[in-house]
This record gives sequence, C-alpha cells and structure tokens, in this order.
Amino acid sequence: MFIKSSLIIRRAPLRTLTNNLSPRKINTAAIFQSLDPSTELKTTSQSISFEQDYHIRSSLEKIIHRYATKPYQKITLNKLVQYGGTNLSDEEIISAANETLLNLKILNAKRLIHIRSLPYMVVLNPHISLSYSLYLRSMREILSTPPVLTVADALEFVKVCEDFLDKHADAIPRLSKGFTEIIGKYYPKADSFKFLDIHLRERIIMKLTAQHFIFLMNPPTATNIGVLDSNLNINQLVKQQADFVNELCNMKYMKNCQLEIETNNYYTSKDTNNNDSLIVERNKDIYFPFIYENLEYCILELLKNSFRAHIENDVPYENKIKVIINKYIDEDANVPILQIRISDQGGGIDPETQQQMYDFSFTTVKSEDDSDVYDSQNNRSVAGMGYGLGLSKTYCQIFDGSLHVESYYGYGTDVYIKLKGPSLSYAN
Repeated sequence: MFIKSSLIIRRAPLRTLTNNLSPRKINTAAIFQSLDPSTELKTTSQSISFEQDYHIRSSLEKIIHRYATKPYQKITLNKLVQYGGTNLSDEEIISAANETLLNLKILNAKRLIHIRSLPYMVVLNPHISLSYSLYLRSMREILSTPPVLTVADALEFVKVCEDFLDKHADAIPRLSKGFTEIIGKYYPKADSFKFLDIHLRERIIMKLTAQHFIFLMNPPTATNIGVLDSNLNINQLVKQQADFVNELCNMKYMKNCQLEIETNNYYTSKDTNNNDSLIVERNKDIYFPFIYENLEYCILELLKNSFRAHIENDVPYENKIKVIINKYIDEDANVPILQIRISDQGGGIDPETQQQMYDFSFTTVKSEDDSDVYDSQNNRSVAGMGYGLGLSKTYCQIFDGSLHVESYYGYGTDVYIKLKGPSLSYAN
C-alpha cells in the first residue's frame, strides 16, 4: 500500500535553476547545511527542491575542490620572521591577513577532502563525523569572510582566527577517540597511520597559520614575532614542564623524580691574533628562537614518559633524569642549532614496543587507565592517548628538525631532539 505524499515537488527548468544558482546568488548557509551530516533538510514547504539541493551540493564541491588543489604557503621559521619587528606597516598587516585567509581556505578544504576519502563506515563514527562537521562549518565561515582591505578589517579577521581555533581546540583528542574505536575493525592500521600522519601534520600547520596572525597583531611577549619566540628560554621551559609532570606524578603515584639540567653554549670569538676561537659557555640558560607551544608539547610528552618509567620501575630517587641542552651555530647553513638529550634509567623499551612507539594511537597505558585517554591532550594524565612520540616527532620535522629514540632494554632510554632556528641573516 502506497501513501501519496502531501508534498509535491515541481520540477523547474534546468536553465532556470542554473541561473538562480549562479555564484552571486548562491545561499552559502544553505549550501553547507545541506552537506553537514549533523543536520537534516526539512521536508516542508520551506525546503529546497531536489534539483536545488543537487546544484547547491555541486557548487560546494567545486569550491572545495578548487581550494583543495591549490598549494598552501609552506610554513618555515624564515617565513615566520619576515614580518619581524613590533611596528608593522598597514601594508604588511593587510598582506599577512589575506595570506592567512587564503591558506586557511586551502588547508581547510584539504582536510575536508581527506576525511571524505575515508571509507563510509569510518566516517559514520560519531567522533570522526563531528570532526568533519566542524571543518565544514569552518569552511563556511572562512568563505564568508571578505578580503582584508584595511587595518580595521584585519582586526575583525583576528576574531575569525580566534573563533576558528576555539572550534578546533579538541580536534586531536576527538579524532583520537574516533580512530581508537575503528582502527583494525573497519580500517587497516597501516592506512589509519598514513591518514593520521598527513591529517595531523596539516592540522598543526593550520593551527600555526591562524595563531601566527593573531600573535602578529597581539604579541604574547615582547620577544614574540607572531608564534615565534625569538628569545625562548629553554632551561626555563624544561624546568616548568618537569615541575608540572612531578605534580601529576604526585597525584597519581604519590612519588616524584629528580631532574638534572646541563647546558653547553658553543660559539666562536676572535683571539688576540684575530683568529676564530671556539668558546664553550657551560651551565647557563640557553636562549633559542622557536615556537613555544611546539617545543613545550615535545618536552612535556618526553618527560612524562621518563618520569613514569622511573616511578613504575621503582628506580631509586637519587637516580636523576638528565637533560643536556647544547646550542651552536651551523656555519655552512648560517642557522643556530639546538640539541636536547633526555636520558632516563627507567628500564628501557622492549623491542616489540620499539617497533610501534611512533604509531599514532599506540599507548602502553593499561585498560584501567582508559579514562585518561581523552584527557591526555589537555595534559591531565601522565600517559594516555598514544600520540605523544608520533606528534612530538611531527612537531620537530615540520621545521626540518628531528626526534630520535635510542633505548637500551633493561637499563634506560635516550631521546635526542635537534632543532634548526631561522637563518641568522633573517634574525638580524
């Protein structure tokens, strides 16, 4: 038995529909609502027709694909310091704003296409579906943002960037939870890790892009050029993260660890005969131009691993975790180099674990710690989400740095970080 619907859809001529949906007349809100999996089109007299829905979706597809195929401006430390100084001209502000707007459109479109490339069963996961919806809504808002023509426009664009960051604040833990639920069941591990590697790398770049413009307009410190702190105190950063991890350990284990920091600052100086002489300045604070949040994340994750290993393996309190910080100038490349080595005696990493330790979603946390998994990105747990080493390595590699682990099973682990600063010619 068939019931005739009371809603009659009258087919309009294709030419009329096409004309009504020309780029100047497209309702952007309707376009994005029609593609958002978290909303449903209403079947009322106010609903759009099937043909209109089809053309709306087609128009959006073209917009997204057009931006997704464009190359985005690669972020380098030299690029970040191009607007150096505290007094930016109006032209520099407007140029930086429009460049940021274009890159956000491109990066956001690439994320949408990337998520859509996943199998249907994967995208049905509520956490992954919500991530897609957030990118779709962000795309709507970014596309609705007009070009920046004045400094006043740039100040308004700061609010757009801040709203973008707020919307995506939980993007990584949300995606982590989604992939934890589907990995190996509906999507192969190797494909999952490949997807996450690309997605998280571009997610980091997208966040840096928005945050850099915000900090260009409102520097958090006197030494900041956008997100780059031109005089970052590395000793202080390490001590702050060590204190924070000890607080976590005191809450979870009612124990803590000791940390020892050694520094070596290598530089050349002219001797009495006007010859270059190598000078080593030991155990003084090291200052280095880098992005605070990126290095903070790496140091925090690595110290959490070392502190947890010491405590869970009952390493005597007097056995300190050692951090060695070296700074020198690469004369050939004309860039400052920072090396950080974190050494512990926490028993090392077994060979089977070493093969997986960089994999996203890999964690040594036992099932009783599952409640910590979603909170680890907000730094409320000693261990958890399983992205620590993988993300830390990505943070280093984005700016041509490296992260390398050497573990001696049965004894301990050494982690080596190497970072390159901006060219000294740019810095000067």
